[in-house]
Amino acid sequence: MRNARTTLKVLGWVWLTLILPFAWISIQVIEQLPRKGFPQNLYDTTLGFLFLPGWPIFLTYSVLTLLLLATIVAGILALRSKQDETPTPTKVGLTTTNTIRNNRGATSQIGEAGSGIIIQNSPGAIINPPRVPVQPINDQSDHSAENCSPVRESTASRVERSPWIPFQMKIYEPTQLPISQGNPNDIFPYLAPSPASVQEVYGWKRDRYTLLDCVRRGAGASIVGPRRIGKSWLLHYVRLMISVEHQLGANYRVCYLDTDRCATVYDFTVLVLEQLGVRVSPDNVPWNLEVLDKAISKLILHNISPVLCLDEFESLSGSPRRLQEFDRDFYRGLRAMGQGGVRLVVASKHNLIDIVPPDPLSSPFFNTFEKFLLRPFDDKEAETFAEVKSSQAGLTNQERTYLLKYGTKDKHQWPPIRLQLVGKEMLTAKSLAVSEGSSYYRPDDPDYWRDFEKLVDEKYDAVVVG
Repeated sequence: MRNARTTLKVLGWVWLTLILPFAWISIQVIEQLPRKGFPQNLYDTTLGFLFLPGWPIFLTYSVLTLLLLATIVAGILALRSKQDETPTPTKVGLTTTNTIRNNRGATSQIGEAGSGIIIQNSPGAIINPPRVPVQPINDQSDHSAENCSPVRESTASRVERSPWIPFQMKIYEPTQLPISQGNPNDIFPYLAPSPASVQEVYGWKRDRYTLLDCVRRGAGASIVGPRRIGKSWLLHYVRLMISVEHQLGANYRVCYLDTDRCATVYDFTVLVLEQLGVRVSPDNVPWNLEVLDKAISKLILHNISPVLCLDEFESLSGSPRRLQEFDRDFYRGLRAMGQGGVRLVVASKHNLIDIVPPDPLSSPFFNTFEKFLLRPFDDKEAETFAEVKSSQAGLTNQERTYLLKYGTKDKHQWPPIRLQLVGKEMLTAKSLAVSEGSSYYRPDDPDYWRDFEKLVDEKYDAVVVG
């Protein structure tokens, strides 16, 4: 069918370069016919008959007619070839169309609603035959949101790839990435990366309540605080409350990601999709934020609310290379996904306005996030912590007093990690006194507590001050 279009173009050039000039010359010859002696003046034994009356008109109109007929036939064939290349659904019924853009152009996909998505990142089009997902999910929602992705591809992640790479997305029940948790038998889980249960999270009751409410409402949340204040624990608290306790319902999927693991947008996309339970194949697809947005749109259409808990968020802009990789397009796309149904909860040492590069072409990234500033425990929160932990560890009233005394760094401020450190060191000393001798724990000796305080200060400064 492409030959028909080529023929049509050739005929057009023939009309312009040959036929029209020939027609003009024929008209000039016809005008000379009435003149006296005209045919005899041009008479030739071989070509003279061409100039006899009637021949120019007959030849001109014959050629014009044949060319006009050929042009009409070529035009009809070219029109049919264009219609044959237009993709059509293989079944009658509700269809979904997905478009993805990359450095190769834009393409479309059409398939039956509820089937696996096939997206073509090439200049052509591909028809998606109906496919059965790994775990069929009843899909009764509107597919219009899937057709209007506001996310643009990150400039730094535009990698030259093969132009014909169709890929599929399938939703499955994810296996959460293994997260180190403290031993439930450890009463004071010092330096544990995450709490063993939600009961291990103390203080900040108002912040915890409001944080879950932000997730429920779909608003962004930004947890800000100094090093080792408990930001990661609060993110894991959100994860446990949603994934384990199901406080917000069963239709949530949580991804906890330490963004320090992500050197590229590729890493970010792969790790997030793995925890959200979306499998993309083949492996050589353009792993960028637009692919992530398509996957998240699919989850939302299946009534699954994705929650992204992003720890160490400032690491994405921690070096010139990462600033080039996670550029303004990345944050613009992440903000758009947050406005489109993704629950974003980020944790950082600094405010988002100081972390994310300013974008003059879009609304500020930080203005969709509610800020939660974490501070050390106040006296009431510290008393609650000491009361519960003393009861679990069997501490005396005197030891409980020492827990609060050496657990404070500044007046009326008790960093949670320092309280955990003091409690752990006290239990360690008591255990050694039982197995090795009483010299390891002398609660009535002032020199012992002076050395104890020095030990706590050294260990605390080593992990907090650096």
